[in-house]
Amino acid sequence: MPLIQGDKPGVLFISLDPERDTLDKLGEYTKWFNPSFEAATGDIPSLNKAAQAMGIAWSKVEDENSDNYQIAHTSWVILLNPSAQIQAWFSPPHLPQEMAQDFMAIRDNHQPAN
Repeated sequence: MPLIQGDKPGVLFISLDPERDTLDKLGEYTKWFNPSFEAATGDIPSLNKAAQAMGIAWSKVEDENSDNYQIAHTSWVILLNPSAQIQAWFSPPHLPQEMAQDFMAIRDNHQPAN
């Protein structure tokens, strides 16, 4: 998937819960937002490695009163450049107009690696 196609970035949602989030479920979930969005997950060691590389904190939080759990995680949107390097982190609140303006400024000033 190209990260940038013209003016539009590619969107990849990565689930940190491979126990519950099958690729079919992730596909349904991301299509609800936009049919062009992609989804991925992996085994826990791979997710830990990717999260650490991107500066994402996360943990599985067990519910003391049931067999259920939650995944607590950083709520950032991360922008990768076409070389798959982190170009920017967008922290909450995620304001669409401001994010779009920041993305356009980054896109317009991006210098490809030689």
